[in-house]
Amino acid sequence: MKYYLSILLFLFFLTVSLAQPTINELNTDDFMSIKIENVLFEKIKMTYGDIVEMEKLFGKGKVNVANKEIGEETREFNYDNGLKIYFGEFDLNYTKPSIHYLKTNNICIKNIELNVGDSIEKLGNKILFNKQTDGDLSIMFTHNNGDCCPIIIEFDQKTKLITSIEYFVWT
Repeated sequence: MKYYLSILLFLFFLTVSLAQPTINELNTDDFMSIKIENVLFEKIKMTYGDIVEMEKLFGKGKVNVANKEIGEETREFNYDNGLKIYFGEFDLNYTKPSIHYLKTNNICIKNIELNVGDSIEKLGNKILFNKQTDGDLSIMFTHNNGDCCPIIIEFDQKTKLITSIEYFVWT
């Protein structure tokens, strides 16, 4: 019985350890210097989804306001260049609105500018790859080894060309 229990525990811990994403850790200076469409990511966050402030950074875009009537307001900003930013938590008294999702065609990380269509080789050979549930590889960047809010760069597995650049807040 102890043998079977030991095997079950081993398999459980093996599964849990394999489920953890492989990330590229950014220190505070590197994270604070990330740019989205040539605007500091921190500056975007500091707009707290204010429509006028976002317009100052990116110009006129389409803004969808949803769920206001039920006290769970969200704002989705869409721009002609493909930039999409989704803010939530407008109706919470204990926190300021924050970015929940962002999709862009352009990002600058560690002073390396990347665009959708660029080769991941621009990042150099010290990059760690994350194996996704479908078996494909992606590249994840987080601040100080945090795993709630990664920047995820997906790429074509054969050509190594970037196909997507996104930021998520996992809850």
